[in-house]
Amino acid sequence: MSLPDATDSVRKAPCPLCRHPITIADFDIDRGEIFACSACGGELEVLGFDPLRLTRAEPIEDEDA
Repeated sequence: MSLPDATDSVRKAPCPLCRHPITIADFDIDRGEIFACSACGGELEVLGFDPLRLTRAEPIEDEDA
């Protein structure tokens, strides 16, 4: 019996805003989670993992506005 290779859970995709390569480990982030691109600072949302799909996160509306 062999353990899964750590690279099996690493996914790559370009930032949809600046095309900078994004690398995400499945265990680091969940579907629907929002994070910032390290190159452009844009807020991205994870849509799926196989293949890795990213989109620009929708701005959160302030309920007090």
